[in-house]
Amino acid sequence: MRELVKTMERHRGTDFKWIAVRTSENQGRQLMGFSTGLNDSSDGEIIDEEKYPGFHLVDTMKLIPTKPKEEVMSQRYTMHFTSMLKYLTDRKEAVAALNGINATIEYEDALKYIEENGVCTYGALVYGEADDLLKLYESGDIMTFYIDNVVSSKYMNRILYY
Repeated sequence: MRELVKTMERHRGTDFKWIAVRTSENQGRQLMGFSTGLNDSSDGEIIDEEKYPGFHLVDTMKLIPTKPKEEVMSQRYTMHFTSMLKYLTDRKEAVAALNGINATIEYEDALKYIEENGVCTYGALVYGEADDLLKLYESGDIMTFYIDNVVSSKYMNRILYY
């Protein structure tokens, strides 16, 4: 997570929206991660903050004191992702109903893996201008990237979503 935060700091022109987290030695199709937006979680259910500290990323602001930014944010991201996994493993019936019976086992295995190996990223969903994305690629901070959606103007997204 420290390397991720350093990369995010070096490339402020890009918007790191979602972070893929390694949850097994052989990642395969098991895609898990978290959104980096402080207010990107749902407000539908009141979460037990003692049992799931940092479940909402914004709540980590009060739980982890200010230190050097890379240290603070890496701890916040780690706490947030770990709490979300714990929450999912505690809701086996709901997860099975939504994702099928095997999904619960994947969450438990993922939680065990990150408890043993830490929360490490292997990818990210990033938005940015062409020049900023090129700088990110040329910096050596990433190995590869895949361009999925290109719009002719940064203002097109605003027009398309109204």
